[in-house]
Amino acid sequence: MAEQYKNNKRKKNGKLPIFDPNPSGRFVHEVLDQTSVRGILIGRLAVWVWLSEDKKHSFTKDMDIAVTREGLYRIRKWLNEKQIKYLELEIGGINVDRPNQINVDFITRYCAFGDFSPLFEDAINYATEHGETIEVGKDELFVVSPEHLVAMKIGTGEKKDEDDAEALLGDADIHIDNTRSVILKFLGPGSLSRFEVMLRKIGHPSAKSAYKDS
Repeated sequence: MAEQYKNNKRKKNGKLPIFDPNPSGRFVHEVLDQTSVRGILIGRLAVWVWLSEDKKHSFTKDMDIAVTREGLYRIRKWLNEKQIKYLELEIGGINVDRPNQINVDFITRYCAFGDFSPLFEDAINYATEHGETIEVGKDELFVVSPEHLVAMKIGTGEKKDEDDAEALLGDADIHIDNTRSVILKFLGPGSLSRFEVMLRKIGHPSAKSAYKDS
């Protein structure tokens, strides 16, 4: 086998991936400021904010910003006026990607696969009125609450996002009953049941006992 591959080079990326969120953060701050749109940091960078140890951070290659549907309309208009190219996202939103410079997703989660925009709007309202901010270079961005972030992660149904939710529940300072309320209101009882299973899986002290037939 070694002889078979001796003269063949496998296709690969010759460089390790690098993502510096600061240029993207500056771009986001400019866009939100120029359009008067409320946006908050979500996604894996927000997970980084709420986890206590850097070693628990998983890799990401972009910055995710939650915006309302009306806000996204204004952002599209501004980008078009500035002749800045963007791509539409299937999950509901747009991506602005300048290789080796910025990589930002403005997300509504309003799409053909389901409408999670009410959850995103509630998260935006809470974060901008009562939430915390994170410094990105010389600028500040609002960051999603950990309760809403866990709900967003559970709502995708994807393994990597559920892993993020488990990491948050096992480490971050999260109000469990508030998280239950958010999940039930915006995602429904099925997602709440998955949340309870997750709590039991990680041995969380606020986990409810599994239902058993008598």
